[in-house]
Amino acid sequence: MTRWSVFKRLHQEMWKRKKSYFVRSFFYLITEVLYPTMLMLLPTFLVSVYNKSISIEEKMIYVSVYVVVMGLVIGIQRYLRNVTFVNLIMFRARLADELCYRLMFMDYERFESDENKKEHQEVIDRSVDRNENGVEGYMREFYNLCVGLVGFFVYCYLLRDIGIVPIIVVIMIGIVQGIFYIKIQKRIIRIQKEKSQSNREKRYLDRECIDLKNGKDIRMYNISDWFEVLYDEVNKKLYKFACKVKQVQLTTGSIKFLLQSLQFILIYTILFSLLNDGLSAESFLMIVGATSGIGVWIIKIMESLAHLPIDEDGSRQFFEYMETIELPNQTVSSDIPIYGDIRLEHVDFKYKGSDEYIFKDLNLHLHANEQVALVGPNGAGKTTLVKLLCGLYKPTAGDIYIDGRNYKDISKQELFEIFGVVFQDAALSEYRVCDNVACTQDENIDRKRVVDCLKKANVYDKILSLPKGIDTYMGKMFYEDGQLFSGGQTQKITLARALYKDAPVLLLDEPTAALDPIAERELYESYADLTSGKSSLFISHRLSSTQFCDRILYFENGQVQEDGTHETLMQYENGYSQMFKVQSKYYQEEVSNDEEYFTYSKVDA
Repeated sequence: MTRWSVFKRLHQEMWKRKKSYFVRSFFYLITEVLYPTMLMLLPTFLVSVYNKSISIEEKMIYVSVYVVVMGLVIGIQRYLRNVTFVNLIMFRARLADELCYRLMFMDYERFESDENKKEHQEVIDRSVDRNENGVEGYMREFYNLCVGLVGFFVYCYLLRDIGIVPIIVVIMIGIVQGIFYIKIQKRIIRIQKEKSQSNREKRYLDRECIDLKNGKDIRMYNISDWFEVLYDEVNKKLYKFACKVKQVQLTTGSIKFLLQSLQFILIYTILFSLLNDGLSAESFLMIVGATSGIGVWIIKIMESLAHLPIDEDGSRQFFEYMETIELPNQTVSSDIPIYGDIRLEHVDFKYKGSDEYIFKDLNLHLHANEQVALVGPNGAGKTTLVKLLCGLYKPTAGDIYIDGRNYKDISKQELFEIFGVVFQDAALSEYRVCDNVACTQDENIDRKRVVDCLKKANVYDKILSLPKGIDTYMGKMFYEDGQLFSGGQTQKITLARALYKDAPVLLLDEPTAALDPIAERELYESYADLTSGKSSLFISHRLSSTQFCDRILYFENGQVQEDGTHETLMQYENGYSQMFKVQSKYYQEEVSNDEEYFTYSKVDA
């Protein structure tokens, strides 16, 4: 984006959101120049009134009117300043909201990449994180530049009678001050960039200390002492950076005082020479005020010119990053019926930036209305396969078909509608239970359907026991009467969410990982009912679940090594059979020990 493109885009975005901002800004600009000008001319006005041959009462009226007008101007100025700055804050907040909205549609593989995390954080830090930088900083500084230019020309006009040479001298001194200020600001910005790593570490520690999931470990392992040392180290680094900034600011103040002193010496030398030429007291006071004030306007201009390129760059980065995120077509085609027949043909997959393939020439066929179990050791690629099937990842090579249609010919939103997924690391928000299940606005929630899905997921009895039922908040962030749910209860609610979606294909990634054996058995017994009329893929490390499925796929090293029913795979005496026997032996020994314990207990009794 060019400099003009950034300027145009920002003002178009503001015009789209708040047209009145431009009218208020215009009048605010007038008052920003008018008030200091009136304040600067006040001594001149008082001397002029004092020298008038009029009564004391008339003089008081003149002064009172002037002061009242000044009061009105400053009142209007402060009102417009507050309204304008609120508009700018809301403008930045709206753009930040739009970025968050777009991020929810970003390609998932890019979204979870380390490169994107760094880029995203940099965009936030440079564009919408604070008032003084990025999009809001640019709008503020452009406005300040306009104010500075108008004020400068007004004061130049007031100094028109002292000749061009004194004005040039005053301007040159002001420019020197401005250039020096720009260099100092660049030095401070470099220091701020240097401490960005320490700031991130400080924010990380702040977040981790108050994160509820860390509370138990922090207390049980005495992590607080370690964190205290880390805090101390980070704070020492931040203190050193603060000292550097203060040192620069102290040096700046000293040099600024010397330059201003030089400016005043030159100005008064010129003015006293003009007094000998018959300069009036009123003109003398006005020139003193204007020559002092013109330096302020020049510094304001130079400050804006120093900050604008930085804020412009941050704004450019923001819009360019936004434009890389394509918003989907929200219209989802429902004309073509989905049966859930899925085929993977010669599929390769590897993560971007990696040379290691997760899948290489993978071929797989999941039939419509078939319940398939996918098992295998950790790291075999089972969860990656789920993300590939539901469209979160794209194959590096090869094709995926659903009911004969190539994934490449199906829009991402339509693809997402086909699958109901329970991820093993699924997260729920701290809003109401019904919100988490339905995932839509309150007026669109089918409450009866929410209850039915919670019943199917075997968690409704727990929800019913709560005072607010399905309107219970899942956490205490918003309301004190919110409920903290266990891992197993949370997992059941995520299953209810997948059932509420009523997608033709269910992908369940370790849906029983947080369930106790009884709850797990209840889920298995109702599995046929949950998946009735749907295709399903069930991933689990607990091989007892596989017997409820039509077919079992044993997955290892990115390939389907075995395919068949439980009875068939047990006959092969390979990976599945060995894994099943190991688990069976463990449970049998555990049951045997329990029986032996109870037998001895009865004898002792």
